[in-house]
Amino acid sequence: MRKNILKILLISSLFSSFVLAQQENLQFNPERKEVREEIAKKTKEILQIRKRMKEIQMEVINNDPELKAIHQQIMDLHKQLQENCEEKLINNQEYQELKNRLNQIRKEWKEKPKGIEEKKGKCEKKEREGEGI
Repeated sequence: MRKNILKILLISSLFSSFVLAQQENLQFNPERKEVREEIAKKTKEILQIRKRMKEIQMEVINNDPELKAIHQQIMDLHKQLQENCEEKLINNQEYQELKNRLNQIRKEWKEKPKGIEEKKGKCEKKEREGEGI
């Protein structure tokens, strides 16, 4: 269950990163401020909706023995698939480099969540003062 939640969060984070990268292209154009704000609102709303939908699904799964059994089978098969893929990709240099980079990013996120919020606050303050980002 935690793996699924982490996967959803990772996918959502990647989606958000893509949207934020697109926003960076718009940030230097003051006429696009409304567009950036709308994209940010929609992205946040999408992430909240997807998170809540997943929570509801998990509640239903946990309260239904048949669904719970199916979910467990899927989880076991997914684990088996991941293990088999990892074995086959052990000598794939590109895959291993990407995997290491992803682990490094995850580690950085865990270590510096406060710093990220501080930077965000500074950017918002500059934007309110009219300096832009």
